[in-house]
Amino acid sequence: MRQEDGALDLYHGVLRAVDKDGQRLVNDVDYQRYLEVVAEEVRSWSYMKFPFLKQLGRKRDGTA
Repeated sequence: MRQEDGALDLYHGVLRAVDKDGQRLVNDVDYQRYLEVVAEEVRSWSYMKFPFLKQLGRKRDGTA
């Protein structure tokens, strides 16, 4: 998340996701709409949650 001035904000601010080419996939979405943009999955081999952008879908890497 980031503040209006571009600084990192861990608790408030807006969401932004950028791909490897610099294209914005998510642009300044209010943090309270996190669940509309991001989903999480659990994999059998880890206790960690794996977040992903809903518009891109889950990564298919064969490790799920």
